[in-house]
Amino acid sequence: MEYASIIWDPHYTKDSDALERVQRRAARWITSKHDRGTSVTALLHQLHLVPLEERRRISRLTFLYKILNDHVAVPMNQLDLVLCDRPARGSTTKHRLKIPRCASTQFQKSFAARNITQWNSLPDSITSLASVSSFGSHLSAASCRRRAHSIAEISVRRLAIIIQIQRH
Repeated sequence: MEYASIIWDPHYTKDSDALERVQRRAARWITSKHDRGTSVTALLHQLHLVPLEERRRISRLTFLYKILNDHVAVPMNQLDLVLCDRPARGSTTKHRLKIPRCASTQFQKSFAARNITQWNSLPDSITSLASVSSFGSHLSAASCRRRAHSIAEISVRRLAIIIQIQRH
């Protein structure tokens, strides 16, 4: 399901959700827990399965890293990638890219246009790494921390709702 995903990665939510449903069904199949009471999110966490959407995001950003650091024979100018020469505020990367004007929906969903904003939001400590493997591992680690934080936020919200319900 991941072969050449940087090329065919769906930009419609319904298509991305369909792929995620395949992974969720696979988690039930792997663990042989098909009853409705089983939390698939817990199964995915137990199996250490990263959501497919996140895996595709990491693949796209790793490929962008390879392009920007001349690890692949894809010239930046063929993808409308231009380094930004103006300094930015905040802790974003020093290797920022200019965000192109997207006149068509087709270009809005292109590889370059979809990934520039995500690339520019990465900290310089990740984008300035010297090797592809260290970039990928640091990006994956940052992704895991972000996912753990969002899971913790969801758990806190659920707990607050349960407490509210019990008080009434």
